[in-house]
Amino acid sequence: MNSTLKKIILPLLFVVLIPAISYSVYEITSLNETEKVIEEIYKNQLDVILNSVNQYSDLIVTNWVNEINSKLTSDKIKLSKKDVDDLFQKNKSLLQLYVFNDSTLSDGYSLKREEANSEENIKTIIENNSQKVERLFRYIKAEYRKIEPLESGINQRQFLAVLLNNTDKEILAVLELNTSRFIDEVLRPVILEAAGNEFAISCNSKN
Repeated sequence: MNSTLKKIILPLLFVVLIPAISYSVYEITSLNETEKVIEEIYKNQLDVILNSVNQYSDLIVTNWVNEINSKLTSDKIKLSKKDVDDLFQKNKSLLQLYVFNDSTLSDGYSLKREEANSEENIKTIIENNSQKVERLFRYIKAEYRKIEPLESGINQRQFLAVLLNNTDKEILAVLELNTSRFIDEVLRPVILEAAGNEFAISCNSKN
């Protein structure tokens, strides 16, 4: 009797279980494929958001540089506090504008807030990033003005080098930013608007 039951039950089990197992494997595979598609969609959306934020950040700093550069003319080769006072008032994250007097980079002057770094620190940063600075002068010969981030190792600070033009010569300038303040005041509204309710994005400085 037991032998007869086994002969009947075992084939029935195969008939019932094999389709069920196959369906389960299909469902799991389909789920994995769906998850991959969703993950790829979110990744692409995140890339678009990050690119938009980077472009907006570049635009803001470029506008600062253009405003600063507009104050320089053939008759006015040195900026005064009055020239950039409005820029500093509107942008609390901008801590300092250091301008070198000539291409030797041996001397310059600073327009800054009290919390900004010293002239010695600025010169040290320039020395440590000499290759990047040299590239700026090569770029400008090709009529391309680049804003170059500089490595400093100073926490919560970002230093940007750019060449200003007063019609006669190129002048190296360094902008010092408070990164936390820049993110909070300038980028945060843009990030929140772009991310909507779909993403939780945090920003951290690598310095």
